[in-house]
Amino acid sequence: MGRVGGKRLVVLGMGLTALGLFVMAYLASALWLLLLGLFLLGVGLGLVQGPLSYLALGLAPQGSQGQVSSLVSLTRSLGAAAGITVSGVLLARRSQELAALTAGGPVGFSGGTGNLAEAPAFVRSLLQGTLGEGVLDGWRLAFLAALLGFAAAFLLRERPAGAGEPAVKAPAEASARTPVSPSRWGAGFKAFAEAG
Repeated sequence: MGRVGGKRLVVLGMGLTALGLFVMAYLASALWLLLLGLFLLGVGLGLVQGPLSYLALGLAPQGSQGQVSSLVSLTRSLGAAAGITVSGVLLARRSQELAALTAGGPVGFSGGTGNLAEAPAFVRSLLQGTLGEGVLDGWRLAFLAALLGFAAAFLLRERPAGAGEPAVKAPAEASARTPVSPSRWGAGFKAFAEAG
């Protein structure tokens, strides 16, 4: 992050995330394409998580790094919870469509999964197609959200290069200035760590 810059990593990460979701939602006609999309999604999200916290802490006023860090974690958790909830609603809607199509069918299939093995082949095929479409709906929605995140990443601000060191490094500097004499417990722990 120090060499490349946090903003560039977030832009790259959101681009890879959007590309991975696009592959999963629109191009995954084979298993290897699905795995490729999952790989791009994972790498992209990995490139976004750390730099976002780094950027937020770099711009935080002195003394409020804890509040900024918790706000970043809260928004990340809220976004994940909202995404899972919306995807679940889309999947439930597709399942209700399936239940309406199969209720009162020729074999009395109720749309539940308890007697799926006894259902005729067309019902099993309908179930797979309907649930697959529900999952694809969730991935398509996530793709749109990733595109918005990609566009928003260009609006991020970074601390100017000459603005000094982040406040996060202050405790290390303070400990370097204050010599600490080893106590009896500290020496015992050191001996235990060296023996192990």
